[in-house]
Amino acid sequence: MKLSIQKVNTVRKMIMGIEEYAERKGISLENSIPDDVNKFDDLFNDGGEGRCEGFCDFGYEYALQFGTFDDYEKGDNGFEGKLWSCINSAMGKLQKKYNKTEKVR
Repeated sequence: MKLSIQKVNTVRKMIMGIEEYAERKGISLENSIPDDVNKFDDLFNDGGEGRCEGFCDFGYEYALQFGTFDDYEKGDNGFEGKLWSCINSAMGKLQKKYNKTEKVR
């Protein structure tokens, strides 16, 4: 199946989206990227607006190529699995880019 929307471009849009959202809100991402995407709600203190509209929603167009919101039976190969694949990739790239301090043990 030839995809019209590629994962790499989707992940790039997600990263740019959250960076632009943070900039508009005046919030630095330096050493602030959480381990869990849902913690963006705490970072932005916005009830999920940044996490959803500025990040996760960019993954829908890609994920819809593999099924619908209600296609839970497909697991990793369906909408939900592909969306999470993008989220996890984007979070990893953001963490690598912005979380520069070493964790003290």
